[in-house]
Amino acid sequence: MLRARDALAKFSDALPASIRKFDDPQVTKISGLLDAFREETSRRAALRAGVGGDTAQDSLAIDRLATKAAPSKNAADIAATPYAITVSMVLDRMDDNRSALRVSLRNERILVAKSILTEMYDTEYALQVRIDRLDEADWGKRLQN
Repeated sequence: MLRARDALAKFSDALPASIRKFDDPQVTKISGLLDAFREETSRRAALRAGVGGDTAQDSLAIDRLATKAAPSKNAADIAATPYAITVSMVLDRMDDNRSALRVSLRNERILVAKSILTEMYDTEYALQVRIDRLDEADWGKRLQN
């Protein structure tokens, strides 16, 4: 990550500040940005190795990017896309939310905890709806844990 920080900062700066509706033009734009990011980081990795390379803001929107690029809703098809990492990013955010929920409950911040829990349930539901055979994939096991 430290080696990719410049490319990541450039990618972050190119993203829109907010996403109101994750429609096809936005998917196309973000897909293009991710492709450029992947090519740049792959090229840098290849240069470090000495060989030639060939290579959200919103959790639900990030997840949609991976599922939209796949030929089907099957977890294996989604995992084969270049954007499969976004599902792991959504699960990482779920982990962060779990930690934040624990802190909110300890500090008796019930409204904050309710908001976090609502987001977690919505995200889990979206993953289950958008990815078939999720329970058989590593993602599903991670979600259950």
